Amino acid sequence: METKFVMFDGHEFPLYLNFGVLDENSIRLDGDTTVAEYLLDQTSEIVHRVKWNSRSCELETYFEEKRDISTRYFNCDLKGILQNEYLVNSGFYRSKIFLKIIDSIKKLDNIYVDVEEPAKSEWNMNFYPAGKLFTFRVPYGPEITEIKDFMEKNVGSIWLGAMTFNDGFMFSYSKNSGLVEESLTFAEFPVPLAYIKRAANVIVKSGLLSFGDFHKIILQESYNASLTEMIGNMSKESSYAMYFRDVSDEKYSVVKKEFMDTINQLQSR
Repeated sequence: METKFVMFDGHEFPLYLNFGVLDENSIRLDGDTTVAEYLLDQTSEIVHRVKWNSRSCELETYFEEKRDISTRYFNCDLKGILQNEYLVNSGFYRSKIFLKIIDSIKKLDNIYVDVEEPAKSEWNMNFYPAGKLFTFRVPYGPEITEIKDFMEKNVGSIWLGAMTFNDGFMFSYSKNSGLVEESLTFAEFPVPLAYIKRAANVIVKSGLLSFGDFHKIILQESYNASLTEMIGNMSKESSYAMYFRDVSDEKYSVVKKEFMDTINQLQSR
């Protein structure tokens, strides 16, 4: 995932920025101001317009072709304005365009979206030009050729540069099957915010996800993913918990006991 730039009139425009992908044909001079537009990936709706001159840089954010937010700073470059945007825009996780992207991913099959607005004190750094980086975790199937094919086709693309692999396990429970224990290997990779819908579509169609009643592709913000060891869903009818790390036998037993204790509590209600 190498960031590439387009130079125009002394200004450096990344090929993606925050929510959008650069429309290279849109870059132009308007008097002494360089203007560039970024479009929503796969739909080509305008999502950002940059206005940049020697005095200031302005970032406009659009939702469904209408300007929603505008941030302007003097003596600032595009990197600086994006950083400032996150500092002052406390409504990022509630912004219309962010919710539109996340909601479209939630509608895909077999994806669990674990993205929630954190407390302001828990906000983490953003990355230029991605804005936010997101991590996909995929419990992939037993055929090694599937992961190899996926890597050959996608690693090194503008949205996927590297993958890591972790051994883990999964507990699942339903009234019909009882407790099921599985060893799993998880493929994990970061994706810039601008490309998470594309990445989700590619993964869903790739056949990379191993098939199982409770197997899910997990999407998290990368910072949160780095801190998360386990994720799951518990209900009276069926439950699952995926653990993303290889652990000792003792830790495995503790997690299993906690999982079954929760199941028993649910069943007793």
